[in-house]
Amino acid sequence: MSEINEALGYFKKRPVYEKLFKAYKKKYESLGKIAGTAVLTGLDSVEKLDLSDFLMKDFTEEKEVRVSVKLFEKALLKSKFSNLTTENILARYFGEELRTKKERNEDDEIKKAEYLAEIREYTDKTYINDWLQGVFYGKAEGAGLIIRNYNADKEELKNTLIKLVRAIPLMPDFTKGEKKELLAVFAAKTTANPHFFDDDTIAQSLLIAFLKDYYKYEYEDGLSESENKSNILFKAGIIKDSLSNDVIAYGIRGRYADGSLHQGMEGFFAQKEPLKLSLFTLGNLEETFTTKEIKRVYIVENPAVFSILISHFPDGAFICSYGQIRRAVFMLLDLFDKNITFSYAGDFDPEGLLIAEKLKKRYGERLTFWKYEPEIYLKYISEKKLTEQRIKKLDGVSDTILLRIAKLIRKEGRAAYQESMIGEYLNEMNFK
Repeated sequence: MSEINEALGYFKKRPVYEKLFKAYKKKYESLGKIAGTAVLTGLDSVEKLDLSDFLMKDFTEEKEVRVSVKLFEKALLKSKFSNLTTENILARYFGEELRTKKERNEDDEIKKAEYLAEIREYTDKTYINDWLQGVFYGKAEGAGLIIRNYNADKEELKNTLIKLVRAIPLMPDFTKGEKKELLAVFAAKTTANPHFFDDDTIAQSLLIAFLKDYYKYEYEDGLSESENKSNILFKAGIIKDSLSNDVIAYGIRGRYADGSLHQGMEGFFAQKEPLKLSLFTLGNLEETFTTKEIKRVYIVENPAVFSILISHFPDGAFICSYGQIRRAVFMLLDLFDKNITFSYAGDFDPEGLLIAEKLKKRYGERLTFWKYEPEIYLKYISEKKLTEQRIKKLDGVSDTILLRIAKLIRKEGRAAYQESMIGEYLNEMNFK
């Protein structure tokens, strides 16, 4: 057996030397040489004895064991491994050449540059290369995500990025003029895997990061992370969830970019019937509108209230959000001409006021609150008590009009629901 192999066998049979050699290795990485003293703590009696035997110094009573490099090399010269150096032993022990932190960093930077250059071979788009440069060497959106995945699995990240940079130029917004496309269809077309951009994949996270950086998009307050992701994908021409996200509308028509009318919506309009509009439908419209006479669209939270209103006012224009405002509601409202204004009515409870606040922040003076009057709240107050947890949500209300209702809800501890207020709405006759 060679001297080095015999030495490795000796030291690897005694685990304490792994601790000692790791300490010496760190010394080399910082100093460029093996020098100084290693301080070992928490050693058991066997470990102390193993050190004492080789180093010819009694450590058995010491709580903190200090082993200088000089002491180790002195013992090495007196041992049967005298022809070996400390550097040689450490290099073979760890199976790699000893290098300083500076040398390691320089090597890592070279490897990173080569890695990035390989990915760039798959795209000639300046806007993509600028983003890649930013996430690898700057603070572009997605930089943290890149670093984590680069350190975890470089090959998987590379494969994902190559598919991503090849797919991005094929998004409808980048090809210009194409109709919006479902996310799964886009993924299948560009990567041969319809699930490539599914939720909770690194591919979707990187795509969202790129789009946020490209559009300088800031997540909207009041929207969930999922809704914000849907927004940014839609901006690029991709519909993330086309059917489960919808809105009920009445008296509303739609027009495509070429000026033609959406015939399905025309049929419901002519028959004076409500219809569900999904993101798939809304995503391909250029605008929504009503009749020339109608300048105001009424939005209600509750489907029962919506049904009664359209039965009493068949020539009006109404939207039912049925609870929390989803992407489809915003998309429908955004498609209206700026001359169209909105009136909103919802429940007088913490969640309802927050929905109203969200709409007001988005549409400003275009949206007014319908029947948000303290006397109406007191008139229709329910018997059901609100929990403290629900009342706490009122902290998110800041609009002056809504604060008047919020103050009463805090005082009374109860809500008022819009199903009880139908008579108040029916007394509002001006739907133009």
